[in-house]
Amino acid sequence: MRDVENMEKNVVKALESEVVEAKNELNTLYTSKAFLISKIGENILSVLTSSKKKIEWEHINCKPSNAVFFIGAENYPAFIDRVRSVAKKFSTILFFIVEYKTSLNCECKITKNDNIIYLFWHRNSIKNNDLVKQIFSHVENNFICNAVVVDLSRNGENDISQLVASCFSASILRLNEKTIKDLLRAENEMDFLKYFFPSASIIVVNHNKIAFTKMCIDSIINNTVYPFYEILLVDNASNDGSKEYFSMLEADIPALKFISRNVNDGFSGGVNEGLRSAKGDFIVILNNDVIVSRGWLSGLIKHAIKENAGIVGPVTNLCGTEAMIKVRYRTVEEMAAFMNWYNFNHKDVKAFKVKTLNLFCAVMRRDVFEKVGFLDERFSVGMFEDDDYCMRIKEEGFEVICAPNVFVHHFGRVSLLSLLDRKNYRKIFKENRKKFEEKWRLNWWVTRGLSLRLKRIKLLLFDRYY
Repeated sequence: MRDVENMEKNVVKALESEVVEAKNELNTLYTSKAFLISKIGENILSVLTSSKKKIEWEHINCKPSNAVFFIGAENYPAFIDRVRSVAKKFSTILFFIVEYKTSLNCECKITKNDNIIYLFWHRNSIKNNDLVKQIFSHVENNFICNAVVVDLSRNGENDISQLVASCFSASILRLNEKTIKDLLRAENEMDFLKYFFPSASIIVVNHNKIAFTKMCIDSIINNTVYPFYEILLVDNASNDGSKEYFSMLEADIPALKFISRNVNDGFSGGVNEGLRSAKGDFIVILNNDVIVSRGWLSGLIKHAIKENAGIVGPVTNLCGTEAMIKVRYRTVEEMAAFMNWYNFNHKDVKAFKVKTLNLFCAVMRRDVFEKVGFLDERFSVGMFEDDDYCMRIKEEGFEVICAPNVFVHHFGRVSLLSLLDRKNYRKIFKENRKKFEEKWRLNWWVTRGLSLRLKRIKLLLFDRYY
């Protein structure tokens, strides 16, 4: 027993040391030109000029939130009573109860109680989007990163539903009598709310990177405002104390499920193990070397829920696609401030299609996964499994989408660089590129590589810093 306690103490001590070391590494990221070139490589800043300037971002005192708009609520008083009981337990969700009043003298009236906002309106009083303006004025200190409009009107369609949905890029759910009765019979608040916010499974793969993985898990726990998710942490035969530490962590974090494996067959193998255990309606593939921003999952699901969406990813500081932007934060504190500022100021920017996404952070619906299937494990260790998966998604008629309203920090190639030196890295790259080209019968450099290189040059030379 004493030996086990000593082992646990040693693991925790080693972890604390690695976390400090990793944070110091990030804090010095933009002060060392040699480090920039060797580790981040292609994301080269104007080091000698911009690194001397003090970077400041506007302080955003906001709370990213999910929102549910219940339109035509006056038709179902019992349903709204249930919403009131649910609202008390979920602080990351704003509930808008919109009731239609028949009185011709009725103006737009709004009252607020905790995270429930009541709106009373008359159709003739709604001009120039007055209702939506009133809604915006009552969500100060919040920005809605994912919204659902629930139409309870008995005629099956409501112009206010369309108005609110268009303003918040929200999906519309029209409930029939049977569905409403079923929801009223839900045994608890979670079962009731899951109808409006389907669950998500977040898959994270680790191999001998306990500090980075711990920072990633911490950022998920601290920054995820989406109400229902599980974290599937898959360990690929680590020998650095990861198994012991994350087994202990599993007991403290209800959302975390730790999956220990005795083989390291690379990123694809680890992700596929997680996919086999995933129970969520949304599947999230997340590298262990990322730090997510506040509201990240809600912001990505907002796009992934759309019918044409196959897979959705955020913008980042480091990747090999069009999703990369130039950033200037130098410390962990600056990074956190930047993330809040960026997400808030880009909340209304429309998503756009891309040819491929790097799978450092990607979200898809379960029906997409069931059509496309598991990652192809022929791409050993890593590289080109993401190009391949995006090709397969498009082959099924779905779109590959970048969501510019969400930023996620990516350290980049942490697991690969720990396994391979530069020579072997290039060797694996060439081998997997050949496998990819043989599978799809195309020249990757002609169809993808050259355009990426040109876009990277444009990014470095012409795109502005955030």
